[in-house]
Amino acid sequence: MEREGRGPISSFFEQVRTLVERGIPPLDRTQRIARELKRSKELSGTWRLNTSFSITGLPAVGKTTQLDLLSIMYDVPSASMYKIGELQRALAGSEKGENKPIERPPVYDTVVDGIQLEIISSADKMQPFILDSRLAGVWREVVRKRDNPQIANSMKAIFLELPEDIAAKRRAKQMKGLTPEEIVKESQDRTAFDIDQFSKTSIAQENPEIMDLIKDPFNPGLFDVIIDANDSEHGVFMKIHRYLRESGCVVKVNNQPQAENEIKKNGIVFEG
Repeated sequence: MEREGRGPISSFFEQVRTLVERGIPPLDRTQRIARELKRSKELSGTWRLNTSFSITGLPAVGKTTQLDLLSIMYDVPSASMYKIGELQRALAGSEKGENKPIERPPVYDTVVDGIQLEIISSADKMQPFILDSRLAGVWREVVRKRDNPQIANSMKAIFLELPEDIAAKRRAKQMKGLTPEEIVKESQDRTAFDIDQFSKTSIAQENPEIMDLIKDPFNPGLFDVIIDANDSEHGVFMKIHRYLRESGCVVKVNNQPQAENEIKKNGIVFEG
């Protein structure tokens, strides 16, 4: 991936880097849902993220909403939340919910996918992040095979499962004028477009074995847990939270000063 020198690629890379470092803050609506969740006895107190993780699923499954809720509940800064779909839309000037693939030249995928690999490779318990990406499971597997067989200890991969027809009905509310059947076809066309687009990137051409993974990015074997997302936003959040809590990825700390001291020492205090 080119990073130095002058020209459109290096300029584009800097544009992407700026968007990634700035982060995309949660929506006001998500803030309201988080306030409701915080009233729950199960979520009382201060919770801290101890391990990075990714969220993957079909369009309209609610990935971005859950990422925002998790970031609020665990006090993860915007700069540690990576929303790859929104990043690509921002770069391509596309609006969320448009009934067409995000039109972009292959260099977009080369740079954005390269940054995803960089983010995942840097997974660290001291600086946990949350990644919203359709290909997160694929890129984690690439990192596991290439550089870090133990990457699953530093980054968990969560898949939000939702039947295609239900996801299509949800998207129909965003994409006016299309039937659920047309939306299913649009989703299939977009996947085919994305695979074709990726095949033209330097990453794919230099690593042809990755193409087999890209063709099935929702393969259950790429994920640590599959969560049923056919539920309310509150319900899906609680399922994710319980998985993260039970697997030690998020912990409840006794008090704020103690939490800060323990995190600096790379130790976590469990309440109980």
